[in-house]
Amino acid sequence: MKRIYVIISGFFSLTIIFTLCFYLSYTAALKQFNRNANEMNMLSVKSDVGEYAKTVDTAKIDTINPFTNIVIEQYDIATNTTTTTNQNVKEELLGYTREDLALYCERYMRNIPVDEQSQGLISFKVESFSENKVVLRKSYNSKNTQYKFYMAIQNGFITVFYIDKKTVFEYTNIDMKDLPQEEIDKLYVGVYVKDEQELYTILEGYSS
Repeated sequence: MKRIYVIISGFFSLTIIFTLCFYLSYTAALKQFNRNANEMNMLSVKSDVGEYAKTVDTAKIDTINPFTNIVIEQYDIATNTTTTTNQNVKEELLGYTREDLALYCERYMRNIPVDEQSQGLISFKVESFSENKVVLRKSYNSKNTQYKFYMAIQNGFITVFYIDKKTVFEYTNIDMKDLPQEEIDKLYVGVYVKDEQELYTILEGYSS
């Protein structure tokens, strides 16, 4: 009877030992698996970050440089004709992206130079853009160039402006007091003048 008890006790002891060893082995294997999985995930993240950095680096944005070819297209709506010229890169445009250049064109149109107004400029925009070549298009309507000057009374004297009505072409010494009331009334409203020949004919008439 005692022998049977010893055998049974030994069997249970071995079973417990084997079970404990199996549990410890399983726990160690599980920890190693998780450690390996974490390392693989870290390598994958680093690889993804590296690929993303490469993608960002290769997606370079085109900008204007000193060697960019600037082409200006001038289109006249009235005659349906286009002339093309090449220009050197202006220093102020260096480093501009397409969006920067579009904003530059908008600012230009908000404050059109007098000579451009006299030619009937109505729009200025970017047609195409790359690091090697930029095409800008200016559209004109020559039918809008009927007048070049604008005369009005300023500080009691006749002043001649360009057609923009703010850039002075000539200050005269013609006093409004020396003019007939009819001419004074016209000048208060403003008198449009076609060209210089007509302008000086009118001024000579006022002076005589």
